[in-house]
Amino acid sequence: MARVVYNGSGQSGAEAEPVWTTRLTGPTGATQIAITGAGSTDQFRTLASATQSQPPLPAR
Repeated sequence: MARVVYNGSGQSGAEAEPVWTTRLTGPTGATQIAITGAGSTDQFRTLASATQSQPPLPAR
């Protein structure tokens, strides 16, 4: 699964945090997800892999 990482342009706080994004496909179509925060690269990889390996939640 391809992920795109956008790096923040600010000097500190939320403006400096990266945003990891990818497009996931499911039984009802595709969706774009984004993960952001102050984690390390390894933490982002772990969270992204865990998110991508889970089935989508059922529609309400």
